[in-house]
Amino acid sequence: MATCASMRPDAWCTTFTDKQAITLCPPPLSCLSEHPKMENMTMNVTYKDWDGKYPAPPGATVIFSCPARFNDGSFEHNATCSLLRDHVWNTSFQDKDVRCPRAVYPQCRLSESGKEYIGTTNVTETGKSCLRWDSEQVTSSYDSLDAGFTDILAYEEHFLNQDPSWHKNFCRNPTTMSRPWCFVDDYGVKMEFCRILLCDDLSVPECKLSQKGGEYVGVKNRTISGFACEPWLDPDSNGVDRMSGAREGSFPDKITDSHKFCRNPIGYPGGPWCSVKDPRRPTLNWEYCDVPFCDFSGGSIESRDQYESKPRECIQTDGGREYLGLKNMTMTGKKCQPWLSQTPNAHSTILYLPAFPDPGMDSHHNYCRNPYYEKSGPWCYNGESTDPNWEYCDIQLC
Repeated sequence: MATCASMRPDAWCTTFTDKQAITLCPPPLSCLSEHPKMENMTMNVTYKDWDGKYPAPPGATVIFSCPARFNDGSFEHNATCSLLRDHVWNTSFQDKDVRCPRAVYPQCRLSESGKEYIGTTNVTETGKSCLRWDSEQVTSSYDSLDAGFTDILAYEEHFLNQDPSWHKNFCRNPTTMSRPWCFVDDYGVKMEFCRILLCDDLSVPECKLSQKGGEYVGVKNRTISGFACEPWLDPDSNGVDRMSGAREGSFPDKITDSHKFCRNPIGYPGGPWCSVKDPRRPTLNWEYCDVPFCDFSGGSIESRDQYESKPRECIQTDGGREYLGLKNMTMTGKKCQPWLSQTPNAHSTILYLPAFPDPGMDSHHNYCRNPYYEKSGPWCYNGESTDPNWEYCDIQLC
């Protein structure tokens, strides 16, 4: 009996020995042609049941892995040498537009721990869907799990911007774990790590993506008015009671004795800030920093361009609290002071930022507004170091 071998080309398996030359049998199925590729990919390629050399045997598989997920939502795609037809590769990606996007901030992490990560990945390494951080399922059981939460901080204080609901069910690292993770429902609440790439470009953006800017890890170290920031761990610092020991977990990066960069560890509404000590302003303990919104195309979680369409330059009510116009001068021609600044006029209006009609505010915002109910129209602080310290703006009814 003679049988054509299935794994060795041009070979017969026989039950007898015959020294005479025999006709070679047809070669088995294989793939001589190069396996299909994805263009413009930033992914990992591995081989299964094959060493990568041609011809590829039937069943040989090429695995394309995309840690940030392909644009069709998959973590992996593959190409397999056909078991039925010669020189044919079967692929899981029929659409030529399937891509593995580059790791670009904010959909990647800037540090090993990824404490600053605020991208939108919401599945774990094993493909499980993340639970919402503010769900009852999580808030009722997080402290019984080994996930790094500390009793010194309240649950919400572990999160950037002090608001678990803002993070929805996206992968985050609110504790001291090694990289971003989330809670999943796997016969009970459990934590699992997420697959978040390090950014291709680790340059830190000097801007914020959210109104509160808790994710900001830039190196600005002066306030809007130009005052030098004090180290966060300075024992004489205004905020030292919030920064010592385990309270450092509220920061998006590691705090050292020399760390004096603008941050927002306690969720102030205006954005990153720092403590100040300046003899020229002995009563000024802290001030917001000049951190603008990022201008990434499609990258912001909260839109930077709040005025894509020209706003109406008139008020619809007597109080004008709805006014979103761009007038920044008082009725006597004085330039308005930025709302987040404490110079030249110190004020407490920064506590009323949620009452502003704007979807977001940064250090450049000095437009006439009326966040107070008792004022009779849009106004602003006088930014010219003269009297009076504030004035109404000349804005007509529509």
